[in-house]
Amino acid sequence: MKNKLQKSHIRFMVFLILALMLAGCSGGSSLMTATSWPGVTVSENSIYVSNNQLSAINPDTGAVLWQFPVEPDRDIQFYAPAAIDPDGNLIAGTYNNSVYKLSGTNGTVLWTADIASDRFIGAAVVAGDLIIAPSADGIVYALDLETGSIIWRFAVGHAIWSAPAVNGERVYVTSLDHTIYAIDLESGMESWSYDTGFSIPDSPVLYEDILLAGTFGNQVIALAKDTGSLLWSFDAEGWVWGTPAVQNGVAYFGDMEGNFFSVDVNNGQLIEKTKLEGAIATTPLLTETKIVILSNNGEIYVRSLETDQPVWQNSIEGELLSDPAQFEDLLLVAPFKSEIILKAMILDSGTTRWEFSPAE
Repeated sequence: MKNKLQKSHIRFMVFLILALMLAGCSGGSSLMTATSWPGVTVSENSIYVSNNQLSAINPDTGAVLWQFPVEPDRDIQFYAPAAIDPDGNLIAGTYNNSVYKLSGTNGTVLWTADIASDRFIGAAVVAGDLIIAPSADGIVYALDLETGSIIWRFAVGHAIWSAPAVNGERVYVTSLDHTIYAIDLESGMESWSYDTGFSIPDSPVLYEDILLAGTFGNQVIALAKDTGSLLWSFDAEGWVWGTPAVQNGVAYFGDMEGNFFSVDVNNGQLIEKTKLEGAIATTPLLTETKIVILSNNGEIYVRSLETDQPVWQNSIEGELLSDPAQFEDLLLVAPFKSEIILKAMILDSGTTRWEFSPAE
């Protein structure tokens, strides 16, 4: 009983610390001190990282192509990963309750929507001629892609910290109010909802007709995407913070106790469990042959998808709370509480290609 109480206390403290980081004020002695973990987006020609400013990075050298705002500004701070529209423009929410549309070429502001009463933590999603932007004020905003005007709003019972999953018919949203919502994309009306009983910090993911999400109830749940009926649930050993990654019928995810699981997406049966060092709060990166797993304590694990054996392992200064990304042969990792914002490594070997740090 004592050990269970201690573990519960540790989990609560981790949640409290992370919540305070997300809710913390953006002031301080230095504008270059991040108040949340960076967001990373990859396009065909550039890498974009949100860490106070939104920076466009040359993928070959790590050099800055442009930044917005040009100088750090307490009134405009980005952390959510930017979305990219069909024209290569960026859509990004700020910690100052606004959504910006920026030119992907030079960072010129195309429009600004000052719409929310709280910050944008999760990424927006471009869906046809709409932008779906979830806010920590508990509202999902659907905006016109060209003008930024509000088309519809959908309110939930608590903050939304993650990007929605969107298909051609519905928007799927997870919330700290314990509920997964399916919203009609065109009208903004609820199609169905499912109460998991626990907060859901990260995005849901669609795989064929199945919707998956991890919860703070130490579970991954699978719902029928059209009806919201429960198909199966899988019991992990700690909070499942990151979104499961799915490939070839297998769901991969970690928990905050350092366990990493592979599960059959059709029935929820365990395929493999690996114990790693450090809590896992991110979504793994899947390639055709490899899987990349990040732990909060700065460990990077690259393993073979076929054999589940290590390919390489590396350590980085800082905490790894942002999802890894890939640009061609590069693995991109964005640490928190580090002197660097973004590290690019050769995916096959772990050799560092370049590092990006904020200007002094």
